[in-house]
Amino acid sequence: MAPTVFISSTIEDLHHVRDAIRETVSELGYQPIMSEHGGVGYMNETAADVACYQTVKECQLMILIIGKRYGSKTHDSGLVSVTEHEYDTCMEHKPRLITFVDGEVLNYKRVFDCSPNAKDVNYPGMDNANATFEFINKVMHSPVRNAIIPFSSVSDVRSQLKQQLAALFHDLLDEHANPAKSALDEIMVEVKTIRNALSKKSTPDMRFLTVFKFLLDDQNQDFRQFLKVTIADIENVIPRIYEANDFDAFASKADIAIEIVEAQDCFTAFKDKRNLIQGTSFFPVRFFIGTRNEKPLPCSYATDSDGNIFMNAPAHEFFVKVYADLKKRLSRIVDGTAQTSDTCTVLDNMPNTASPSPSRSSSNP
Repeated sequence: MAPTVFISSTIEDLHHVRDAIRETVSELGYQPIMSEHGGVGYMNETAADVACYQTVKECQLMILIIGKRYGSKTHDSGLVSVTEHEYDTCMEHKPRLITFVDGEVLNYKRVFDCSPNAKDVNYPGMDNANATFEFINKVMHSPVRNAIIPFSSVSDVRSQLKQQLAALFHDLLDEHANPAKSALDEIMVEVKTIRNALSKKSTPDMRFLTVFKFLLDDQNQDFRQFLKVTIADIENVIPRIYEANDFDAFASKADIAIEIVEAQDCFTAFKDKRNLIQGTSFFPVRFFIGTRNEKPLPCSYATDSDGNIFMNAPAHEFFVKVYADLKKRLSRIVDGTAQTSDTCTVLDNMPNTASPSPSRSSSNP
């Protein structure tokens, strides 16, 4: 089955770019999905833009094009444009992303960044310049999939798109041939250095190994993703875990400001507040918890570009429990015999090398 590629942008002003991307995608044997070419199903009892968001979730790749027009607002909340909501959906549900931005718009943005408070500035062809610049900031400041490719012509887009798809294919082949390379999360890319450091010690730090092994466990991937988004550097994470007795104390020591929101999905609450803060971008994460016999409980949080966290109550409760489990494991470290045994187990399970894998979104959005 051919991979599906969702093409997201305003239509009227970028139809020539969309057509070029559609031709390129088709030539490579992929299936382009575009609203104006019948790629989106509208038979369900939903608004047309909602059908597009559902289609984004089902595609393997999204190509985002940002031009001069910001575009019409969403049917439900009216807070952001349909194109920006398609981007948010992509970030929440993990399709891979390639972003193109009109080079002239980037030049306008540089002018805007030099004097963001200037009023009545006319940017030719732009219907909502401030919103477009904020949208670009959101993409640029995202922890993952934040690359922006400028273009000035259709030939630029076609050439760059082919290069990006070739690089993606290379990475996928490389991962398939070397599955161990994709087994570690981005936060664990320093395994080789850590292994070498531990091998030189006659008595390794069992607290360090316990935390490290805990974070490598796939069962704790949602907690690991939270650390990656908020702190990222493992060397800064582990000392704070030693010091803090509970999750909230850990967040405080790590200078993570968490605001618990009552809404089931914190994204709406965040977007409402974002309207009051000009220029703020955010990165959303969603995951579900529960057993096979329980209805999955949605957990969500969003980080803004200033490092603040908006989190719903189930997500906070979940992280409190996970952190408590980690602290319980640390408390069980007792004698030298157990340390030696556990050390051998952890070291034997570590790969000899670890290299960064391409940045990709959490499995949780």
